[in-house]
Amino acid sequence: MFSANSTVPQVVTALAQIPALLNHARNFSLTKTLSTTSHIPLPNRKDRPHYNRHAAKHKAQTMEELIECLDAKDVQIISQTVKKAELLNVYQNNPLRSSMLGLSNSHISAPTFFENKTGFPESLLRSPFPGQMHLQHLICSSRTNIMFEQRRGFESKKRRKEAAEEANSKETVKDEMKDASKKSVQLLTRIFLIGLLVFLIIRYLSGPGLMLFDFEIKPTRSNTCFDDVQGCYEAKQELIDIVNFLKNPIRFTSVGAKLPKGVLLSGPPGVGKTLLARAVAGEANVPFFQVTGSEFDEMFVGTGAKKVRTLFKTAKSVAPCVVFIDELDSVGSKRANTGMHPYANQTINQLLAEMDGFQPNSGVIVIGATNRSQHLDSAIVRAGRFDVEIKVRVPPLRERRELFEYFLNKPNITLHQDVNIDDLARTSVGFTGADIENMVNQAALHCALRNSNVICQQDLDFAKDKVTMGPAMKHKIPDENTNRVTAYHEAGHTIVSLFTPNAAPLYKVTIQARGQTLGHTAFSLDKDEYNVSKAQLMARMDVAMGGRVAEELVFGSDKVSTGASSDFQMATATAQAMVTQYGMSDKIGIHVFSENDKPSGAMQDLIDQEVQRLLNESYARAVDLLKKHRDELNRLAAALLKYEILSKEDVQAVIAGKKPKPPMPSPQIIVDKIIFPDKPGQNNL
Repeated sequence: MFSANSTVPQVVTALAQIPALLNHARNFSLTKTLSTTSHIPLPNRKDRPHYNRHAAKHKAQTMEELIECLDAKDVQIISQTVKKAELLNVYQNNPLRSSMLGLSNSHISAPTFFENKTGFPESLLRSPFPGQMHLQHLICSSRTNIMFEQRRGFESKKRRKEAAEEANSKETVKDEMKDASKKSVQLLTRIFLIGLLVFLIIRYLSGPGLMLFDFEIKPTRSNTCFDDVQGCYEAKQELIDIVNFLKNPIRFTSVGAKLPKGVLLSGPPGVGKTLLARAVAGEANVPFFQVTGSEFDEMFVGTGAKKVRTLFKTAKSVAPCVVFIDELDSVGSKRANTGMHPYANQTINQLLAEMDGFQPNSGVIVIGATNRSQHLDSAIVRAGRFDVEIKVRVPPLRERRELFEYFLNKPNITLHQDVNIDDLARTSVGFTGADIENMVNQAALHCALRNSNVICQQDLDFAKDKVTMGPAMKHKIPDENTNRVTAYHEAGHTIVSLFTPNAAPLYKVTIQARGQTLGHTAFSLDKDEYNVSKAQLMARMDVAMGGRVAEELVFGSDKVSTGASSDFQMATATAQAMVTQYGMSDKIGIHVFSENDKPSGAMQDLIDQEVQRLLNESYARAVDLLKKHRDELNRLAAALLKYEILSKEDVQAVIAGKKPKPPMPSPQIIVDKIIFPDKPGQNNL
C-alpha cells in the first residue's frame, strides 16, 4: 500500500516551464493526446464545440496567449495548480517535508489507486468546469517531465529490522531507567533504615533524658552515719579525719595541712566499702555523688571522658562534697598499648587530669572502691590523686559478734532463748557483713514459712547451711548405688579430717544433695585465721584426697566416680601455690613466680615434678590413714545412709561405736493455700 504523502507526484516544474509544456502539447493531436490518458473518459459529442475551443488553447505559445483563451475558472484552476507545484518544490528541497505540508507519515492508504499514485483525487479531473480537458491534457502530456519519489509504506524486512532494533533500544532504555529507579529506591530505603537504627540506638544509650550523650548526675543527701557501720574500726578512724576537715576546714588549713584529694577503699566484696563512703557524706552533711565505673564506659569515642568532665564540673559547683566511684578498676585499670581500641585510655586520662585540676583544699573528696587494687594503673594511686589506700578487711570475731547483734536485735525480730550469738560469731569465720545479713534474712524467711514469728537456733542453722553449702534438695536421690558411693566419699573426707593433725574442725557432713554436689562436708574454724602453715596446707590436701581414696578402697579402682574432680582441683591449686608462691619446695626454693613471670621450659618441668610429688605423697597418706580406720569408715557411711545429715557430735558418737542422738524433727513448713480464681464466684485450689 502507498501512503498519501509518499505517493504524491513531486511536480517541480517552475512557472517558466509552462509555455514549454504548452508547445509540447501543441505537437500532438487531440486523439493521440487523449489516448495517452486512457483512464480519463473522452468527452461526449455534444461537447464537440467546446473541443475546438480547447484545441485553440493548445495552440497558444505564450502565457499571455494561453490566458486569453481561458476563461476565469480555467485561470483559477491553473493558478491553484501552479501554487501547488511551488509548494511541492519547496517541500522536496526541505528535509522536513511532512511538517511543512502539515502531513505525517501513515501506513493508511487512500480510497483509490489513482489517489495513491497521483496524490490528488480523481474527482478533481471529473468535475465539470471549463478548461477541464486542457488541465487533463496538461497533466498527461507533462507526465514525462514530472519527477516521482515513491516510498514504500508497508513493512519490509529492512523496515521490520529497523523497527525491531528501535523497539529493543527503547525497551533497553526503559528497563535501564526502571532498574536505576529501583536501585535508587532501595538505596534510599537502606539509608533511611540505617539512620533510623542509629538514631534509636543513640536515644536508647542516652538514658532517660533522650538526649545525645546526656549524662546528668544529681547529688543526694546521705542519712547514713558511722553508727550504722558495725566494725571496720581502722577504716572508720581514717575516714573520721576527712569528716572533720569537711566540717571545719579552717582548723586544718590554718596550720598548712592538706587533705588528701582521694581515698581508695580496697577489700573483698561485701565488707562495707559503699556503706563507709555514704557514712562519710552523712556525717559531714555534704552532697554525695555516687557513680559506678562502668557508667563511664560507652561504645562511642569520647563519651567516657565527657562524663568524667561533667561529673567533676558539677561536683566543683556544689563543693564541699563527696564523689564516690564504685568499681574503680573498671575505669582506672592499667593502660595498655593496643591497636584494637586506641581510644580505650581516654577515660582514665581524663580522670587523672581532673584529679590534678582542682586544689587539694577545694572541698571535693573523691572516694574510690575496688576489690582488685592490684589491677589499678600506677598513675591513679600515686600521691596527689588517691593519696590514701584503706584496707577494709573481713570482720574478725569481735566485729562478727557486733554484726549478729545489730541484725538480730532489730525492732521487728524476736529471738528464741536458745539462740547463742557467741556461737554464731565463732562458727562463721570468713563471713562478711553482707553474708551475715543474708544469713539472718534467710533465717527470718525460714521462720515465716513455718508460720512462726520467733527465730530459733534451728532457723539460723538452716540459713547457715544454705549460705555455705547451697540450697538442699527436697527429696532423697532414689538411686541407692549413687547414695552408697556418696556416703563412702563423704565419710572418707570426714575420717581423714578427724585423724589428721592441723586439719580444719568438722562442722557437718551430709549426703543430701546441695547445689551442684551430691554430698557435702563442711568445716568451721574455731578462731580467726590470719596465716596458714605448711602443715595446714598439707592437711587440706590430705582431706581432699580422702573421698577418692575411700571409693577406691571400697569399690575398687575401676568403680571410682567423678565426684572427686573438684577435690583434685583444690588440691592441685594448693600444691602449685606451695611450690611457686610460698617457697615450700626444697628443689624450687624461695623463687616466687608471678602471673607475668612465666618460668622457662626446664624450670616449668621441675615445678610440675614438685607439684606431682606433693600430690602423690598426700594421696599415699590418705590411703594409709583410711586403711587403718576402715571400720570407722564403714560405720560412718552406714550412719549417713540412715540419717543423711550428721553434726560433729553425731560423727564422734558413731566413730566411738555409739548411736547418734535422734535428729530433731524438722520444723513444719506451713504454706498458705494459693487460690486461683477460675470463674466468678468459684475458687479452685
